[in-house]
Amino acid sequence: MLYLGYKESEYISMNILRILANSGMDYEKKNEALEKYDIRLKGGLSKEVRSMCDYGDYVEKMGTEKGIAQGKEQGLFFR
Repeated sequence: MLYLGYKESEYISMNILRILANSGMDYEKKNEALEKYDIRLKGGLSKEVRSMCDYGDYVEKMGTEKGIAQGKEQGLFFR
């Protein structure tokens, strides 16, 4: 387990990991942020990062849907 912290680090590798692990950034924002460190997402790496972003969105969507379903079952969901 790594603690990446909440702010920019003096260590470039930690900043790169923080960008890649940030679930609040979409692929385009990650790509822009990585360019600051002269990293360009191309080929296989580009595909992997995009896939990772898509998977994070999928997990969030599934969690939200599950939470709404549980709320409906318990009568806690209001519209």
